Amino acid sequence: MSSTQIKSWRNWFWQEEDDRLRAFWRIALTYTAMVLIALGIQSAVRVVSGGFVLSADTAPVEVLRLAILLLVLWLVSKYVDKRPFSDYGLTLNKKPFWIEFLFGLALGVVMITAVFSIQYGLGWISIVGTYVKSVKLGFWLALLIPLINLIAAALFTELFFRGYLIVNLAESFNFMRALYQPNPSPGSLSKFRLFLNDSLFHQSAVMAAWICGTAFFLWYRLSDNMESSVFILNILRASFMLTLPFIMTRNLGMPLGINLGWTFFASNIFGLRVQSLILTKTSVLAIVLNGPENYTGGTAGPESGLIGMGAIVIASGIVMAWVKYRQNHMPPGFDPWYFEYKPLKR
Repeated sequence: MSSTQIKSWRNWFWQEEDDRLRAFWRIALTYTAMVLIALGIQSAVRVVSGGFVLSADTAPVEVLRLAILLLVLWLVSKYVDKRPFSDYGLTLNKKPFWIEFLFGLALGVVMITAVFSIQYGLGWISIVGTYVKSVKLGFWLALLIPLINLIAAALFTELFFRGYLIVNLAESFNFMRALYQPNPSPGSLSKFRLFLNDSLFHQSAVMAAWICGTAFFLWYRLSDNMESSVFILNILRASFMLTLPFIMTRNLGMPLGINLGWTFFASNIFGLRVQSLILTKTSVLAIVLNGPENYTGGTAGPESGLIGMGAIVIASGIVMAWVKYRQNHMPPGFDPWYFEYKPLKR
C-alpha cells in the first residue's frame, strides 16, 4: 500500500489540523467506553449484592452512572477531545451557571405544577394518600435518595446530550465551511459568498448538530417504551427547549434546572410518572389518574400528554425570551453559532 493510500485511510479517522480523532470516532469511543464500564460495574454490584436489584428508593443508582460519565468525559476531554472540560458547559464555579440553573429550576417547577393543577382542576386526578414511601426510613430521609438519583440523572443527560454531544457535532459539521471557501476575487459575488461562508455555514453546522443530537436523545428516551406520537413530539420540543440555552450561552445551568425541577416535582411531589429509568414509590402525594390518556399521558406520564405538550410549548417561548435577555451579559464579540475548537494548553 502506497503512502498516499495510507494517508487517505488515515484521513477517515484522524483530523490532521486538530491532531485528534474525527468527531464520529470520538463520540463512538466515548459512548462505547461509558457503556462498557457501566455494564462492568453493574455486574460487579450484582455479584456483591447477591443478585439483589437496587431501586431508586433504596440506593443512589444514578450516581454510579454519573460518576462513570464524569470519569469518562474527563479522560476524553484531556486525551481524546484535547479540550478543557469546562467546554461542555458544566461551569459550577461561575456565577452565570447558578443564575441560569435557578431560573431553569423555577421554570421546571412551574411547568409541572401547572400541568398537575390543570388535571386536578378538571377532576382527572384523585389524591388517595400523602407522604408515601416503600422504605423503613423517615419520609424526608426516604425522599433524599430519589432526589440524589434525579440530580445525577439530570446531570448525566444534560452533560452528555446537550454539552459533550452538541460541542463535538457542531465542530464536526464545520467541514461544510471547508468545502465552500469564498472566492477571493473582488466583486459583489465574492461578498455574497463571504456572507454565506461566515453566516449561513456556521448556523448550518450548529443546526445539523442540533438535529443529530436530538435524534440521538430521542433514541435514548425511546428506551422508556413510550413510543406514542405525542411523546415523540414532546421529546423533540423538549430537546429544542433544553438545547437552545446551551448553544446561546455555552452554559448547562438552565437545561439542568428545567430537567431537575420537572422530574423531581413530577415524580416525588405530585406522584406522576416521569421515566421508567427512575421508578420511585416515594412521593408527597399518591394519586390515581382517571382522565383521557391523550391529555394526561396516562401511566406514561405528562410527557406523553397534550397538556404536557402545551406546557413545553409555552416554556419554550419563555426560554427564548430569557436567552435573548441573557445575551446582553455575554462577552463582547461572542458568536453563539460559531463552535471553535481551542486545544487544551499543555
